[in-house]
Amino acid sequence: MDMRIGGAGLLSPLEESSAEVSRDSGVVSQSASSLSMISEGLSSGTVSQSQSFNAAVAQAEPEEPDDQQLILLHTAQSYSSYIRATAIDEIHGLEKSLEEMLTRVDEFVGMLDMIRSDTFQVVNENLPQIHRKSEEMRQIYRKIDKLEAFVKMVAANVNAMEEQVTQAEGEQGTLPGAFKKIFRTMNVPGFLNKPASPRRQQQHHQELPTVFRTEDYFKSTSQAEQVRREFLLLARSRVEVCHSAGGVIGTSITMAEKPVWEQIGTGFVQHYYQQFDANRMNLSDLYTDASCLTWEGEGFQGKNAIMGKINSLPFKTIQHSITAQDHQPTPDSCVLSMVVGQLKADEDQVMGFHQMFLLKNIDNKWICCNDVFRLALHNFGS
Repeated sequence: MDMRIGGAGLLSPLEESSAEVSRDSGVVSQSASSLSMISEGLSSGTVSQSQSFNAAVAQAEPEEPDDQQLILLHTAQSYSSYIRATAIDEIHGLEKSLEEMLTRVDEFVGMLDMIRSDTFQVVNENLPQIHRKSEEMRQIYRKIDKLEAFVKMVAANVNAMEEQVTQAEGEQGTLPGAFKKIFRTMNVPGFLNKPASPRRQQQHHQELPTVFRTEDYFKSTSQAEQVRREFLLLARSRVEVCHSAGGVIGTSITMAEKPVWEQIGTGFVQHYYQQFDANRMNLSDLYTDASCLTWEGEGFQGKNAIMGKINSLPFKTIQHSITAQDHQPTPDSCVLSMVVGQLKADEDQVMGFHQMFLLKNIDNKWICCNDVFRLALHNFGS
């Protein structure tokens, strides 16, 4: 509160506090000398304090001014704390949220870059490759269609050939001509030697059906010729069997000067004994797991069992000498071979042997399905 005396200068804080105290108590005592001195000072423009004024002022001063200053300072700070607003926690939270948001934005931008890169690769690289592959697939589809037509045509040729084979078998009979020749040379009862019928049986001539040309379907000449040769080999072997049933063996189609089955059998027998004499371990390629071997009356089935028997034979070296060999075709396009010869094992004496093979074409390779071996030993009674 501002205290003014006679509308003049301001009172000091001590004078103000003393005036308040004296006013509250309702006792105001000022000496005449003090008033006169104050009035004189005001009139002259100078203020001088007498000893009595100083004494009054000293009496009005509080005993502990420092405590009041501290209380006043504490109170001011308390009031100012209500006025000052602090948002440090909110600022920290906002900064953290901004950092997380910036991290998410960076991740999103990276994902966009990756999508752009993948899109560029798909559009500029993968799609042209897919287009080229689709064109290649169309060509493959056309080749597949042509191959299906080719297979149907081959099936039609095979069916026509099967019909002719069935017709030939029905006309010529089911008994092969080879067996008929054997029976003619034997003295058998009369029921097999009936007089010939006066009616002469008409001879039927079987002709090969028209065979397709592989050159019309395959560009490679060697590949086409190989397919054609294999098909002709099968066709000729089947027709040879039919002709043999009618007793016309040797008059049908042959390759070179010998029939096909004789060439196959001769080549197999030669290869078999060459491998047996050189290294019998190589004979495993001529058998399969379905092959059977009868060696001196003892049976073995399967490649492993057959090779186990051959490798266990008690000799180190052996030499085969073929005296004669005969070959026949079978109705199921196999070749039956019989071999007669002599062999010499180590330092033993020369012995005769008989061996028969049943050969079958599996995957363009002739395999021995059945093998029968016997030594030509004779035990004569005393």
